[in-house]
Amino acid sequence: MEYGRNQINGISNHQSLLIGAGFSSAPCIRHRSAGFTLLEMLLTVFLIGLMIGLVAIKIDRNADDIAKLEARRFVALVDHLRDEATFTGLPMGIEVSRTDGRYRFWELRDKWTQIDKVEVLRERVVPDPIIIELRLLQEKKGSEQDQSAQQTQEGEAKQEPNATPKNLVLVEPNGIIRPFIASFKGDQHRFVISLDNEMNPVMSDEKI
Repeated sequence: MEYGRNQINGISNHQSLLIGAGFSSAPCIRHRSAGFTLLEMLLTVFLIGLMIGLVAIKIDRNADDIAKLEARRFVALVDHLRDEATFTGLPMGIEVSRTDGRYRFWELRDKWTQIDKVEVLRERVVPDPIIIELRLLQEKKGSEQDQSAQQTQEGEAKQEPNATPKNLVLVEPNGIIRPFIASFKGDQHRFVISLDNEMNPVMSDEKI
């Protein structure tokens, strides 16, 4: 028993000497742990901020890519609708909604009817956050072709005022397209569609 007490006292005396000399292990360990925890927190915050920045850049790029893709699709659909109007001998048109990013395709038989049996010309919705806008331009005065296109639409508006689509790009059976400017807006770019001198839809890229 005496030997065991001496051993314990020896250990206690050794610890006292270490503490007296400034070697206190437990407080140092706790201090280092707190320091590393704070560093880890700062590093985590930095990495989260970096990831958010990279995601934001990726989203911005994707928005412009989607807007460009939708604009190209619109150009192709205008061309296709003109071919359909020429082939069927019916006036047709594209109606662009001013509120919900939709555009629909119409044909004029006895009255304006939405095209729903042709998959290519089905109603389309522009995905968020892309914004589509359409502005119809006035036809040039004195042009027989422009006057014919205008009279066709205005005449039908008088006959069927409630059935005539609004904000409609009119496509005549002779291939004449009512002048317009459409745009698909992404985050940093706006892709604008208009008609060239030969009445073909063309796309241009504008930096916002």
